[in-house]
Amino acid sequence: MSTITFSGLATGLDTESLISSLIEVERAPVTLLESKVEYLEARNETYSNFNTLLGELASAVNAFDSASDFNSWQVLTASSAPFSATVGSYAKAGSYQLEVLSLARQQKDISAEGFVSSTTAELSGSLIIGETTLTYENQSLADLTDLINDADTGVTASIIDDGSDAGLRLVLTADNAATTPDILATGSISIDSASDGHTLEGSLARLMVDGIEITSDSNTVTGAIYGVSLDLTGLSSDGAQLVQVKSDPNAIVEKIDSFVSTYNEFLTFIDEASAADSSLGTTFRGIERKLQTLLSNRSSTSGSYNSLAALGFTTDSKSGELSYDSTTLSSIPGMVPSVSMATAIWSMPMVTVCRVSCSMRMVRLVVATRRISRWTWSVRCRRSRPAVSC
Repeated sequence: MSTITFSGLATGLDTESLISSLIEVERAPVTLLESKVEYLEARNETYSNFNTLLGELASAVNAFDSASDFNSWQVLTASSAPFSATVGSYAKAGSYQLEVLSLARQQKDISAEGFVSSTTAELSGSLIIGETTLTYENQSLADLTDLINDADTGVTASIIDDGSDAGLRLVLTADNAATTPDILATGSISIDSASDGHTLEGSLARLMVDGIEITSDSNTVTGAIYGVSLDLTGLSSDGAQLVQVKSDPNAIVEKIDSFVSTYNEFLTFIDEASAADSSLGTTFRGIERKLQTLLSNRSSTSGSYNSLAALGFTTDSKSGELSYDSTTLSSIPGMVPSVSMATAIWSMPMVTVCRVSCSMRMVRLVVATRRISRWTWSVRCRRSRPAVSC
């Protein structure tokens, strides 16, 4: 059956346009509400981005959380040295002569018997490792390695394949070079280290630091040089080599650069947000002024370096952006590892950055429900939480 449509022909009225107009009028509050939702969502996203930047600024400032954060060191060794070195923040400046005499090596015992399969349950016997006795019956080679490893005997069991038809062998490796238990195995596997010796004897690492011999059960040596970790990779063929621990100004400058760039990015965001929404700008500008005041204040500590200005930091009078004079900074005695300089940088802005972020309460926007004709329109806006935990 065909459909007949009347478009005002019978009455002379354009009923289709009238209906469309009535629907449009009825929908006007919905359109207005949708526009408001769009605005509030954009505003909420701005708050969220603001909190993220505030968190990044707090993290940059926290890099100067204490004077120890300025203790950045570097360790220098020759490229041909049979060791590498890394340094921690608690190291001390100094020079050392280091010679590697021997490397740490773990004891190993390998079974004389070889097997075709690691999964066939064909092994029975006993195994004494140090003071621990293990018995096994109708076990596969794989099961036996699990039994040994679960027993925590100071050795680790594994399997190697020598490539022959029955080339699967049990290997017992000491957990470190200082662990040297006797091994006695009877039954399907036979090992007698007391009579035959170990397949590979264990030995400690030996090195000389400024003429003092030091031993270690690992090739990673800590404590031989205060605050320095050494990884031994070979023996010294040309005698002792120089190890130098020095202050690393580049690491400190990287922290300062991060703080300055993050602060300036924060100001740029406030400028853009204020231009887009004046009401947001009022809130953000208040926080900006608070930070700028703190940056210009003097620290209560004594000494010459009790303000950022004394350290060579300046603020642009128009944009408010922060910069620093590397020449002034580098002229400070000892570069930066001074308590007074540490305090000047971190004591002023950090507390307020954290306070401002935590005072950004949950941004609660509109929850509106309105019934229009047969439809119910609900608007639920997101919530933004502070990015920084204080």
